[in-house]
Amino acid sequence: MATNRPKGGFYIDVTCPGCGGRLDLQEDFFVLQCSHCGSILRVIMPDTPPAYIIKSDKPKREIRFRVDRHLKDQGLPLTQSDFSLKKIYYPYWKVDALEVKTRGESLSRIETKKTINILTTEINTIGIGQVGQVVKACVSGGVDEPKYQSSDLSVNLVPFHVNQIAGPVVDGVPYSIGMRTAYMKMTPYTDEDIDDQSDFIPVMKQWTEVLDQLSGRLAAEGMRYADPNYVPGRRLVQATGSIVYFPYFICNTGSQKILIDGINGRVVHETKLRGDEQPTQYADPHIEFGKLTVDFHRCPTCGIDLPLTQSHIYICHNCHSVISLEKNNPMDDGVYYSPGNHSRHDPLFPFWVFKLHKKTVAKIAKMAVPGQAPDRIVVPAFRIANFKVLRRLTQRITAAFPQFDRELVETFSKDFQSVDISLPEAITHAEMCLFCEKAVKQPNLSPDKVKINPRSVELLYAPFHEENYFYVDSVINAVTFAKNTIVQ
Repeated sequence: MATNRPKGGFYIDVTCPGCGGRLDLQEDFFVLQCSHCGSILRVIMPDTPPAYIIKSDKPKREIRFRVDRHLKDQGLPLTQSDFSLKKIYYPYWKVDALEVKTRGESLSRIETKKTINILTTEINTIGIGQVGQVVKACVSGGVDEPKYQSSDLSVNLVPFHVNQIAGPVVDGVPYSIGMRTAYMKMTPYTDEDIDDQSDFIPVMKQWTEVLDQLSGRLAAEGMRYADPNYVPGRRLVQATGSIVYFPYFICNTGSQKILIDGINGRVVHETKLRGDEQPTQYADPHIEFGKLTVDFHRCPTCGIDLPLTQSHIYICHNCHSVISLEKNNPMDDGVYYSPGNHSRHDPLFPFWVFKLHKKTVAKIAKMAVPGQAPDRIVVPAFRIANFKVLRRLTQRITAAFPQFDRELVETFSKDFQSVDISLPEAITHAEMCLFCEKAVKQPNLSPDKVKINPRSVELLYAPFHEENYFYVDSVINAVTFAKNTIVQ
């Protein structure tokens, strides 16, 4: 049976500004078409974290039935006339970011063969492990200093998604709701959506506090570890946050207080009621949420509809204006393409070109990079699944950039691929590529210490043609990348 469920990712219930029809907005899509009136729409995310609600439509009788079944399984009396129920919406921070992972490559030892006689038994010390080192130290009275091959640091950039409590610690409320924020339907938080019959627990944890906890600068409240001194830390870049209100039911019956998950109806926590227990009063921290809006996807110069494609850069086919969806966009050098000797059927892939300040170029020169330090960094503007592939392509296209002729683009044809990578994300990729070079000599270097702050930005479309399993540039036939690394 066919359904209208999106392919993946959490999706939000919003309305069309043209006809008021309901829209299902997926997280990864910022341009869509209204299925009711056909309007082409664009989603505008706020600067401050927005808030969403996961609504529960379970009736009271179903929740009471779940409580009765739980009490029966525990051998306790069923609910009586004193049964009471209260729905609460508890806030969670939903965090989406890129995590920088650095690990040493496997080390291979170059130890000479040596044997030790222990009670007429010879032990070969080649490839000896940590336990063997201890045995050897006890027998011979010392441990030889191991020798290692020179190793490089492997740096990777991977998606990071997590959620954690945003409100005060409430007895029984889980610290996280897992991956359910990745696929459940949400509605934007508005005053109209607040149910008078439900309690909305206020957000007590600031966004900066969440980042401090994830980075290890602050211990997470409500989370317990075997080692009380352990504080996990992650190196995150491009972290964005939003508040998700999740439903729970607090049920009181007899001497039992039971917390029910508002979505699947399962018992989350059970405790004994205290005779003197009073309703909890929470102070309102007055945290303002950002508001997600939907507007018509039109050229700001002439007002004509823009194409229904997911791209961060457009060229209006009517007035030829360059339209960027970025706020405070410094892309003042325009959009270019390299003609080369390519066929008219060759796809043109976009690349962000960042012109660097002299101080940044001087810092790159100190990294002992081969050849002359570049004054520009060229980063793919299309999505690549593997960061290591992206890094290699960045190195190759940056080195080859001076050999690419450039002509101004007046309009996009079907050969021009969409710009999947936003400008802030591309700057992060460029900084991470430089971080990889510096981290080899400085393993403890923090990613946020590597900044480029480009002087100017332009977009270059370069032609590539297919050769077996690869794309090869059609200008100098030197830059390549595998076809299956592109995220469609």
